[in-house]
Amino acid sequence: MKRQCMTRESNLIKRKPRRAIWKAHIKVRLAPAVYGATAILPKDWMARVHRVQNNNTNGRVGHCLDVLDLFLAKAAAGRDKDREFCMALLEYAYLTPTQALELVPTMPLDDDMQRTLRATIRRWAKAL
Repeated sequence: MKRQCMTRESNLIKRKPRRAIWKAHIKVRLAPAVYGATAILPKDWMARVHRVQNNNTNGRVGHCLDVLDLFLAKAAAGRDKDREFCMALLEYAYLTPTQALELVPTMPLDDDMQRTLRATIRRWAKAL
């Protein structure tokens, strides 16, 4: 897939002016919107979303997950790419392990999964 994106981008560079390249690049890179059913998120995550509206959004309104909610959703997913991302958030102090651990009980997971999530967060923090 990465190779296809690179090929698509190189073809755009050869054929289209700079503005069209930028728009096409954005279309290729856009991720689908996140809704409550898409990810496992802590309770009350909607109360913590950040509203984004400026010239870069063409006046449109977007809502972004709080970094803590994003961290917990990715930690619960347990994919390798998510592990790297979450550890970087911890390493560069975007959040603390304590903050994440405090919200684990609000995750819609059974007790065993919450225990596993807490152990994972502690293990990542210890590895840094």
